[in-house]
Amino acid sequence: MEQGGQNKFNLKLKELGKKPIITHPEHLMESGKVMPQSVELEEALLGALMLERDAYTKVAEFLFKEVFYKDQHQVIFGAIMSLSELNEPIDLLSVTNELKRLGKLELVGGAYYLSQLTYRVASSANIEYYARILLQKFLQRKVISLCTETIHYAFEDGIDIFDLVDHFTKIIFELVETVTKSKEKDIKNLIDETLNTIKELRDKKDGGGITGIPSGLKDLDRVTNGWQNSHFIIIAARPGMGKSALMITLAKNAAIENKIPTAIFSLEMTAQDIVKRLLAAQTKMPIDKFTKAQLQDYEIIQISDTLEKIKEAPLYIDESEAVSLMDIRTKARRLKVQHGIKFIIIDYLQLMHNRDDKNGNREQEISSISRGLKSLAKELNIPIIALSQVNRAVEKEANKRPKLADLRESGSLEQDTDMVLFIYRPEYYSKNDTADFETKMGYIDIAKNRHGATAEIQLGFEGIYSRFCNYDDVKRDEEQLSENKLPTNTDFLGESGPIFSSKMNKKDDNNDISDVSRNQIEDF
Repeated sequence: MEQGGQNKFNLKLKELGKKPIITHPEHLMESGKVMPQSVELEEALLGALMLERDAYTKVAEFLFKEVFYKDQHQVIFGAIMSLSELNEPIDLLSVTNELKRLGKLELVGGAYYLSQLTYRVASSANIEYYARILLQKFLQRKVISLCTETIHYAFEDGIDIFDLVDHFTKIIFELVETVTKSKEKDIKNLIDETLNTIKELRDKKDGGGITGIPSGLKDLDRVTNGWQNSHFIIIAARPGMGKSALMITLAKNAAIENKIPTAIFSLEMTAQDIVKRLLAAQTKMPIDKFTKAQLQDYEIIQISDTLEKIKEAPLYIDESEAVSLMDIRTKARRLKVQHGIKFIIIDYLQLMHNRDDKNGNREQEISSISRGLKSLAKELNIPIIALSQVNRAVEKEANKRPKLADLRESGSLEQDTDMVLFIYRPEYYSKNDTADFETKMGYIDIAKNRHGATAEIQLGFEGIYSRFCNYDDVKRDEEQLSENKLPTNTDFLGESGPIFSSKMNKKDDNNDISDVSRNQIEDF
């Protein structure tokens, strides 16, 4: 796997008129030092494999011939692998005959050398221990070779440094995947494991919860049961429909309300823009208060507790521009290790690019990115949501409702996803908007759901607060408004909220705010 990546990279170098410096990395000598190896353990392991018939099965999953340092040991192990594939017994005689058939018996030292290997050990009891030490030596050699190669080409003026970094990162992760791949599971163990998972999820649901990461929108969660691990979800809409508002809503409910470690990769908005929208959504104060610096002193005091709550949220925002699939993959892996990330949102898909598809068309590039994000979701075992644009063609439709075919530069986009959700707001196209308050209606159309039902979800859209809300909350507010009982905003207040004395009883306006409150204003 690593060799294929290196060959591809070497071809790029040859195009620049340069020759690869490393053709046999296993035999590289650096600063007079011998590459990490243990020939004695290799001999002991090969001898153990020929002593007991079932010894090979103990190491077959993670051992391959390139792990061996000596070429003749690679040839011997290759013969053992061939016998196993043919379901033939593995012993001294069968390995000797197989090498003779391949015409490689004398190359490895003859039948005498093979017989000497079996004298190195008394049994195969420690064979897994031997194999794992050899695997560590192999990884050491590969890392040294790769770093040496990278250092050499980093000095070359004609090399594309981004290609070099991508190559280095890709090979490192491929090496890790080679030695950490999951074991095969038989159906009996899978049945038991699956039933235990179902029981755990059932108990969670009995407790009033959902099995995935909650969106905070109950009608949506009722259909999806939350965002599930390893799922790749697309949320698509035309500009102005509220993609960013829905992203803020999902991030707020996951990270702030439920303390779920969440990462946002924002290719469009700055991190501060996102924070301003989060403040508006959490405090239910108009977004203009934050974007146009219209906050009054007393309002800063009112939201001080909310600010502390947001500060404590496990939310991580990356505002890098022109991000590639490799960038997302590398950063997501790091966030997973450092912060235990359980949920990722990307805003938005069409702003990403893929360095490996420079010569392809845009549709192929987006398809490659979507496949990569699905693979990343499975690798990290977390849900990944990517926002996406919708083609202008939907504007020509009578009902203006997007469908799967309207996904912009889609290619196989809808095939790679577990779910595709479209946002649609009729009010956006209404020319006779007579609403008396800021809450509008919005719909989420679950157009694809690989693991469940499709549905249309009605929500409330509070654009002034940059958020979506439950439709029941909208109806309740409408009823209160119709009765001239404007609902009190208690999202950021205590039971009674801060109390300010009347200015009519004050002679000095500077005493209107306490010292504690003044400190809160200064901190803000």
